[in-house]
Amino acid sequence: MADTLEIRFPRTLLILFVLLAAACGGGSGSNNGGGGGSGPASSITITPADPSVAAGSAIQLVATATYPDGSTRDVTSSGVWSTEVPQIATISNTGLLTGQAVGISFVSFSGAGSGNYTEITVTNSYTLTVLHQFRGNPDGGQPSSLMQASDGNFYGGTINGGPNICNGYSSCGILFRVTPQGTKTTIFEFDGGLDGQTPIAPLLEASDGNFYGTTANGGAAGGGGTIFRLTPDGELTTLHSFGVAANDGYNPSGGLLEASDGNFYGVTYEGGVNDCPLLKSTCGTVYRITPHGTYTTLYSFGATPDDGAGPTGALIESSDGNFYGTTISGGENACVFKPNACGTVFRMTLGGDVSIVHSFGAGNADGIAPRNTLVQAGDGSIYGATVAGGEHTDGALFKIAPDGTVSTVYSFGAYRWDAAGPAGPLTVGSDGNFYGVTLSGGNRRGPGGEGGSGAVFMITPEGVSSVLYAFGPTGGYRPVGAVIRTGDGSLYGVTDNSSPEGVGIVFKLSPP
Repeated sequence: MADTLEIRFPRTLLILFVLLAAACGGGSGSNNGGGGGSGPASSITITPADPSVAAGSAIQLVATATYPDGSTRDVTSSGVWSTEVPQIATISNTGLLTGQAVGISFVSFSGAGSGNYTEITVTNSYTLTVLHQFRGNPDGGQPSSLMQASDGNFYGGTINGGPNICNGYSSCGILFRVTPQGTKTTIFEFDGGLDGQTPIAPLLEASDGNFYGTTANGGAAGGGGTIFRLTPDGELTTLHSFGVAANDGYNPSGGLLEASDGNFYGVTYEGGVNDCPLLKSTCGTVYRITPHGTYTTLYSFGATPDDGAGPTGALIESSDGNFYGTTISGGENACVFKPNACGTVFRMTLGGDVSIVHSFGAGNADGIAPRNTLVQAGDGSIYGATVAGGEHTDGALFKIAPDGTVSTVYSFGAYRWDAAGPAGPLTVGSDGNFYGVTLSGGNRRGPGGEGGSGAVFMITPEGVSSVLYAFGPTGGYRPVGAVIRTGDGSLYGVTDNSSPEGVGIVFKLSPP
């Protein structure tokens, strides 16, 4: 997380600021409230010291002035209160401190000719319940995604774990089901052969009642990945092995979309007919597959110098009848740390014609490297997130209006304990707000003491952001994939790591 734009002051500078404010007339002097004392106060005491308050809750702070003659006076309502980071906490002119989002900040008081400050901590207001702790072999490890099916249960895959060993050293992964009460069932175990391995992308429940998905590796053609169909009873059929045909896609990097024409569409990170030397691979493809397994490559990226490269995430079908997706690289703008360009949003017609809607890295506030599935909100605009870039280099939430105008809604890393590095698709809640997860950020340290173990965030369409829950240092950390918001306001998701076992959890966050 970038530190250059943080507004958190060292203690010595903050004390100097408060004292200068008091000396310059902050507050109403020493003759307000109580009795005793004359002239400037010799000190101000804020109580409780170093307070803690849950997000959404409030606590009353009291400022007490001590005078040279030893007398004291309550000056809470006769001075000036302020907080260092209003996104984390706000305070009224009567000293009522209200937690806004999870994090650590400072509150200061100046008045009676003196001043002081104290550190405040805003804690999680959501309650974490671990529905399942993965334990490696044969249980599964490092869950990569979660979705809720029509039966009310949650389904996902793990990129590791299970009883079968692939590549001589790692396990091949599983598909699982977890009930809302936390009962976990393994419904398929990959073996790295024709059925593939490493199910990274989320499952799709199709209109025929079956689940469809992809594996990033394995299959019949040297490990290029697969597309599969899974019945509710756990019977898996491989519909396509990537790399079988010349110029085929390779390494499917996102889930599937069931389009209005009844076919499934997706992207591969590599493969196709065009080379991307800076990616050290081919540039990726868009494909279509019928429910019966007829596969067609629709487009190969890298067709022009400013084309996208390395498509990621799933496609969406917009209300305008076109498909939209992202590439993590390519486009017309080069980035300092990413010389192979900053990534794109592309549009594709049903016939397979692709055009670039936006090339990232266009300005200081623009994002870099989109890697997650887009969403279309009720206003007709398309929203998404980048893992880097933005005003603070920790990623950005962006909006593409129906007229094609692109704007940054929020730049992550706006303050020291903000969420950073969005790591999954956005979810649009019934309240119209956006929910998601980040790999780092939040106010709680990781198992090794590193800064931030990941967070769940909410951002309004107007760009007001809140950290709803910060992970770590025990339990799950590094949340990935989408969060699922249910009717009661609860949030469900997965982390790909946990402590002490280190192989991830399925979690539920219950609102206050």
